[in-house]
Amino acid sequence: MWATHSGALGNKVLVRVGVAGDAVARYAVEYQAPEKYKDIDSQLISQIATIILYVAAILLMIVIAVKRIRSFEIGFKLAGVIGGLAAILVAVQLSLRFHRASQRKNWSGGW
Repeated sequence: MWATHSGALGNKVLVRVGVAGDAVARYAVEYQAPEKYKDIDSQLISQIATIILYVAAILLMIVIAVKRIRSFEIGFKLAGVIGGLAAILVAVQLSLRFHRASQRKNWSGGW
């Protein structure tokens, strides 16, 4: 086992090598993140970014739909049906994604 630092970031690195006879049987590298970054959950950040992107996409769809309706390029009923279906599909997708995430993390309050 060797303890060293990575060249680029200076983080601690543990290198473990297992030797059996004249061959390397096992090799493992562990990178240790600085203490201030250990509490950040990357999946949580990914989920928040996904929600922000979905909300931005939905708002963009609403703005485009309103502009098209005002210029009489699409009927109000058709726009309502398309928007409603899109909203239902996005809601189902997000609900399923959060349900799977809650099961992986064993959250007690659930869907």
